[in-house]
Amino acid sequence: MTDLPHVQDVESLKRALRLVRRGTTPHTVTAAHLEANGFTADAAADTTAFLTAFGFLTPDGTPTESWLAYRDSEDPNSVLLAAERSTYPDLAARVDDDAQVDDETLAEVVQTDDPETAHLVVATFRKLSDLAVSGPGSTPSESARPRREVIQDVSMLLQLSVREFDVARQCLHHDLLRPAIVSAWNSYAALAFAHLATDDFAILRRGSTGPTPLADLMRAVQGRDLVAILVEHALVPAEARTRIEELLRQRDDAAQPLPDEPDRAATAEYLSAILTISAELTDGPAT
Repeated sequence: MTDLPHVQDVESLKRALRLVRRGTTPHTVTAAHLEANGFTADAAADTTAFLTAFGFLTPDGTPTESWLAYRDSEDPNSVLLAAERSTYPDLAARVDDDAQVDDETLAEVVQTDDPETAHLVVATFRKLSDLAVSGPGSTPSESARPRREVIQDVSMLLQLSVREFDVARQCLHHDLLRPAIVSAWNSYAALAFAHLATDDFAILRRGSTGPTPLADLMRAVQGRDLVAILVEHALVPAEARTRIEELLRQRDDAAQPLPDEPDRAATAEYLSAILTISAELTDGPAT
């Protein structure tokens, strides 16, 4: 039992379970995702490792059926209790034998030569037992909205992305080359924001002290910042950053009243490149 899941700070378990229960579910959970939701860097790494070992995440960070069951269940405490008993069967059996068993005795059940690790396992087990009774409490942010509202925003962004690209194609057809480039980039940006919808756009709301409309959040993020966020949170590969920033530069040029008009063939190529980087956005918007 030396590999039993445990955390350094058991209070992180409460925050993590609140996060699972609220909002939408990301396609991949990373330490950066937890940091965007208020965890310190150390706690984020520690908690991500725990959620993986506990069976809520796959090794690559994908939420498992256990995560989804806990998120969607009308009785999440029962789901958590079942997961706890499955993960710590010997500890659960020892508590069943004696509900008053002390932590020192439980630590002896953990087969490890490291007393500190044994006590961390016991503390984690005890905290999960408490949470399986009391639940994780309220959501961590008063600004968190019901999932249906977040999904409505995602739907709006996806529709906007489609409309903007259709405008880009129509502009190209009528030789309106500058507007074609601008609309094509707008299509990509809307799609990118849809991919940042996890936990009510928590990545964008970092540092916000209160509810902020999505439109205001989008206006506050400049193009280069958007690209940086996509790379930081692994929504696009780091090696694609230079290529995307070049497309952003071309968009910025097209938005300026410069004397030289874009070339029609180059503009068509630009639209094709936007389709390519759109397809490269990892997975899909969170639901």
